[in-house]
Amino acid sequence: MACVICDHNDEKNLPSLPQSMVSDGAIFPHPLDKKMCMHCGFASYITPKTLTDLGVFYHEGYNLGATANDASKKRAENYATWIEDLMTVDPQSLLEIGCSNGELLDELSTRLHNVKTMGVETAKKSSALAASKGHLILNDYFENSADKIDEKSLDLLVSVNVIEHCLDPVLFLQKQKKLLSDKGQIIVICPHSDEPNLEILFADHLSSFTEKSLQILGEKAGLKVEKIEKAPHEIGEFQACVFSLNHDHETATPCHLDTQQLFETRSIYIKAWDKLDNQENIAPSLYMFGAGEMACLIRCYAPHFWNNIQGIIIDNANDNEALGKPLYDTEELKKKGKECDIFIAVRPDIAPKIEEKIAPYFRSVSSVHYYINK
Repeated sequence: MACVICDHNDEKNLPSLPQSMVSDGAIFPHPLDKKMCMHCGFASYITPKTLTDLGVFYHEGYNLGATANDASKKRAENYATWIEDLMTVDPQSLLEIGCSNGELLDELSTRLHNVKTMGVETAKKSSALAASKGHLILNDYFENSADKIDEKSLDLLVSVNVIEHCLDPVLFLQKQKKLLSDKGQIIVICPHSDEPNLEILFADHLSSFTEKSLQILGEKAGLKVEKIEKAPHEIGEFQACVFSLNHDHETATPCHLDTQQLFETRSIYIKAWDKLDNQENIAPSLYMFGAGEMACLIRCYAPHFWNNIQGIIIDNANDNEALGKPLYDTEELKKKGKECDIFIAVRPDIAPKIEEKIAPYFRSVSSVHYYINK
């Protein structure tokens, strides 16, 4: 089968894992079986997913983005700042695809004066919360909602971490093109996958985009690719691509990609989770620092290792349990001190600081990143 992005017939299967995890942490009891195009680096499922699969992923209990907190507000602020830097239009109308609880729409409407805001969101709880803030919200998949919006009526279309979930990324962009005003822009933000990272592990990430595949995708959808840019450090391993209809604008520089090297490093990265799960001599009194995304990935992809975790520790713990394990405050566990071994399960950029902070108080401290390397 040809690559859906570049139409080349050179694809290779990546290593498989026996089960997979959805973005909200739920375990999906089917293998993670993905392949990679050796021309553009695009990765997708060996057997394409269907609307039925999406219904399983985004069930009634799916809760990613259903609530707002200080961290999500800060995230919205960071994305809004980046989007402002990327755009060159002064929009009078804005559509966010996958608007979640509306926090990014809130932030952008504050910064972009007199802009009319609209959002599309599939999750009922999140869309209801966004609508309660005064935004016009369509509770459906964008591909279904697009026909309800006037053509050429939007100056700015924004999607943050949505395109990787789409069944048909080409159609996703083509539908946006019809809604775009002549001088408008489309900003697509998604995980950056020119280097292997945890984004390829999510069951509901139907696509993994390299910079090269994003460029080809835009051209295939009939759009001008103005710019591709990696995210600021505080946002993480993401990228943005700016598309427009204006072919007079400067075009993004063509991307070079060593696909053979990427295939090899992606394969090593995926196999490393098996290696973590099958290691011998696991510490007898092992506690995990962190109860977020990385901890959920370990629970899914290293279940034997996970079963050896005695409990989870975090700073300022208020509950008694997290992810089915006893939950301890860091200061509380320090009292056991040298009787405990700590395994750090957080983002790679903050893991060294946490290790330095807690290492003096415990018998041993290691990190998931000792095992799962890029």
